[in-house]
Order: sequence, then structure tokens, then C-alpha cells
Amino acid sequence: MKLKNLSLIAGAIALSLTTTSLTAKAESASPLVIAQNQPQPKPKPQQGIVLSPAQRTQIEKIRVETRKKIEQVFTPKQKQQLEAAMKSGQPPQQALGALNFTPDQQTKLRAIMVSSQQQVEGLLTPAQKTQLQQMRQNRQQPQR
Repeated sequence: MKLKNLSLIAGAIALSLTTTSLTAKAESASPLVIAQNQPQPKPKPQQGIVLSPAQRTQIEKIRVETRKKIEQVFTPKQKQQLEAAMKSGQPPQQALGALNFTPDQQTKLRAIMVSSQQQVEGLLTPAQKTQLQQMRQNRQQPQR
């Protein structure tokens, strides 16, 4: 159960990091920014939801705030471990999974991710929400 929770949290954080636009500029090279700047696979054409410029701006603000909140949950040692793992080229999900979060940290991280997801979904139109739901269902289906 603990491993499942840890993997779920690490996956959510990694997803948050990898979906963040690389155009955002950070004030410092935090471990999460380093993770964000790892090479990402090129998206397939028409992959994802088409967002308006205003939606992109608002979502970017939510993601920046989410990263700040996540960083506040990490201990200094965890920040150092994450930074070292990212610099060595370790995938974000694997690096985050190795941080051994306490149950309190897991609870806080889960709450941050749920809040962030709700904020982003609140910006979407009904059609975009339907498309998001379809994308989630497709992702949950086993790959052949």
C-alpha cells in the first residue's frame, strides 16, 4: 500500500513537471525546474487539449504555484537528492520515487496535486473537460 501511494504521488508530480511548458523562466535552478527541463518526447500531432492563450497563461500560473508548494514539502536533504538525480539524467518519476516521503509529506503532496488539478479543470470549457475525460480513459486502458 505504501509503495502504491508513493508511486502514485511520484507519478503525479512527474506528470505535473513534464507537462509544464518549457517557456517558463524560474528565478533559480531548483530541482523541480531541473526535472522540468529534461528532454521530453515530442508530442504527437493533435495530442492533448487545444487551449486558448488565456487558458495557457492561467494554467502556467497554477503550475508555477504548484511547484513552489511541492518544493516547500521537501526536506533540504530531499531537495539535494532530487537535484543530484536530475543532474545525473535520472527520469523525474524515478528520482521522485526514491525520495522516501513520510506519510505526512504524501498527504500534503496529494492535496497539492488534487488542488492543482481542480484549478486547471475549472478553467476548461465543457467540451475540453469531455476531451480530458476521454484522454484519461484512453490512458487507463492497457496498451497492446
